[in-house]
Parts: sequence; C-alpha cells; structure tokens
Amino acid sequence: MKIVLLFALSIGCGGAGLSVPEIEAPTSVGPSEDFSITVSEVSNATVGYWWSVDGEAYPEIEGPDVQQDTPTIGAAWTVIVRLELDGEYSPPAAVTIPIVGMDTGFLSP
Repeated sequence: MKIVLLFALSIGCGGAGLSVPEIEAPTSVGPSEDFSITVSEVSNATVGYWWSVDGEAYPEIEGPDVQQDTPTIGAAWTVIVRLELDGEYSPPAAVTIPIVGMDTGFLSP
C-alpha cells in the first residue's frame, strides 16, 4: 500500500507543475453562431488550442474564438487545451460543444 501511495504522489508532484486548465464553454451552439470559450490561465503561461468538428481538425483556429463560416448541424466542436510554461506542459483538458438547430429536434439554449 505504501509503495502505491508513494508512486501516486511522485506522479502528481512535479515541482511547480501546471494544473489541468479549466474550460468554460457554452453547453451548445447554433449552426451559424460564433462563440468563445474561456480557459483558466497561469501568469506567463501560453495556452495551446486544438479545435475539431467530428474529428476533422481546424488548425486555423488558434485561440478561444470560433467563427462558423459554414453552418453545421448535428455535429459537435471539440477543443483540447494545454498550458505551457518554461518548457513544462499541463495535462490537457477537453470540452465537446454540440452544434444544434431547429431541424435536428433540439433547441439551442
């Protein structure tokens, strides 16, 4: 038991380690609605964003703001974020944001 506890503590403790960032995001978005997310940040840390829709990457989106140029219904946005500070990376955090519309049977909140 002590070995397991020591192992768990050694994995979780990395000195000044970065915590998993917290993401605030809409619970859903309309098919043509622009939206933003908010990420908890650490002073001087860089936030990396990776956006996709149904597994298709959108590398041109490099920040927290999304403009839906082509209306998308029945799909979902996924964003993965990670903090970087002095060559050290936080564990990633992810959120999925459904894209909903009147003709999908769902209503946007």
